[in-house]
Amino acid sequence: MPFDQDHRYSAGKIANENWCGSTRAVSYWTHPTRGPGCLGITNRHVATGKIGDMMRASFVFPNGQDHTFDAVNLINAYSSQKAIDWALIFIEGLTAESGIKPVKMLKTRPESTEYQLTGSPRCVFPPITYQCKKQDVIHDHVYRYLPISVGGSSGSGLIDELGRMVILNAWSWGQYGAGMATSAIWGQMERGAAGWETSLALAP
Repeated sequence: MPFDQDHRYSAGKIANENWCGSTRAVSYWTHPTRGPGCLGITNRHVATGKIGDMMRASFVFPNGQDHTFDAVNLINAYSSQKAIDWALIFIEGLTAESGIKPVKMLKTRPESTEYQLTGSPRCVFPPITYQCKKQDVIHDHVYRYLPISVGGSSGSGLIDELGRMVILNAWSWGQYGAGMATSAIWGQMERGAAGWETSLALAP
């Protein structure tokens, strides 16, 4: 089955003065104090570790225009021992009028072995898209794939043939790229302090 290329527009570049990374737009949402915008998923090491930290998020719209927005770290989780590294950010002003279709994060384990990743390796912009092939699964929720991840592509999502985000790209692991299954991220958000609704209600 050929990949639907619309998913490329949901990928953005995250940056401040010192670093860069990638993100995926996952849901339009209105922040209680910041107004309308979009939720994005990325790595905590891309969004930094502090809730409320600001960054810039840049996207190319389907009409070819590119725009840069303020974004804020809403919630995140990190553990080097358990291979956990994700953050939910709010991108101010990125609305449905952009024409971007947010991707859906799969709540079950990915079954496919071929993916597409769109990100900003070495901080390039616009983001680029390339093919990834699954190799194995470690730590129950960490998927390894080829090619190896390059700095700047952290925080983007691997997309399956149905246009669903199934893995959050996070690390270079030996000769492979590696990331968390989105099903694990959902599970962590739906349990404990990182619960989706509770954390959004308390977001700065």
